Amino acid sequence: MYEDVSLYDFRQRFKDYERKNFSYEGLEALYDYLIDIEESCDESIKLDVIALCCEYTEYEDIEEATKELYPDEEPNEALFTIIAKFEHDRIIIVNE
Repeated sequence: MYEDVSLYDFRQRFKDYERKNFSYEGLEALYDYLIDIEESCDESIKLDVIALCCEYTEYEDIEEATKELYPDEEPNEALFTIIAKFEHDRIIIVNE
């Protein structure tokens, strides 16, 4: 990231913006994902809370995501670009 941001700072920034789009664990999963991207691309990512809330969404599971986004489809991971799976089948997807 353009500035050195710890996991604590990352979570705090979402709290400062009063964004509750992600669970405590979801923020860690998203943070880890973004750090992995930075390391693999050797480029810094600007921390933009609003943009991240628009680009990614956390769901309880594939069934919840499918029901909300594709109500006429059967639950199927292939419908989504999943960037993180964590605690009890929770997922974070890229909004298409």
